[in-house]
Amino acid sequence: MFESQVNKILKIDSKQRAECKFKKHFISAVYSRVELNNLTKEKIINIKEQLDSKLAEKGFRKGNEVYKKSIDVSSDKNSEYFTKSSIVAGLEYTNSDKSNVIQFIDNSILIIDRKYNKFEDFSTVLKFILETIKDILNIEKVNFIGLKKENIIAIENLEKFDEIFDYFNLLKISTISNEFIKDKRYLSNFEQAFTIEKDKVKIIVKNHLLNNDSLVKIVLDIDTIDSGPINISEVENSLNKLNNFHYNFFNWAINDKMREILEGEDSNEC
Repeated sequence: MFESQVNKILKIDSKQRAECKFKKHFISAVYSRVELNNLTKEKIINIKEQLDSKLAEKGFRKGNEVYKKSIDVSSDKNSEYFTKSSIVAGLEYTNSDKSNVIQFIDNSILIIDRKYNKFEDFSTVLKFILETIKDILNIEKVNFIGLKKENIIAIENLEKFDEIFDYFNLLKISTISNEFIKDKRYLSNFEQAFTIEKDKVKIIVKNHLLNNDSLVKIVLDIDTIDSGPINISEVENSLNKLNNFHYNFFNWAINDKMREILEGEDSNEC
């Protein structure tokens, strides 16, 4: 299995997420993009009223059209001409505070949750949307599914920069963990990224470090993609596997001091 192979590459201790759920998290947003076979923007726009009715059950307001803007350039012997145009690309749905967004663009569905609480809630909404599309349009196949989580973590009152390695194991594989930079106090901005790809699964990891005196901020993006095709009925299982990898990777990326913060008194689940 791909997940076990990646775990060996990165020496990740694989666990089932149910064994341990953090009481606190720093997830700022979660995204899932699903590409469906034979879905088009025309089909989506034609079923807008049905989508409005179904998505209202989950607290979403009526959909609005989304536009793609383009600039066309033409010329003759003497001049160049620029023509701006916009075409309908699909539909967008939001909840009352716009923290949850659903976009139907061309043959894809994008779900964004900016007030993420726990995975089960997120997964339930995605499953509901896909079943709705399946029932209305009789679409069965998914070309690929992606799951991305953005973590923003701020560590305050560090006496020296190297203490950050007590929080983040991930940074040990970067150039800032060695003597490449002699005095890290003056390192204000650092970014790294890597991609692991095998068979039909791709994992993209990006982290961004911002250092401002005693405050160090880490932005950690974990993006996983499972390329199908699979049936819509298999999406929930695929998404669970991607999320379990997110959990295991995040456990690998942090150290004990970070776990102490995550196992605090708050009640959110990862």
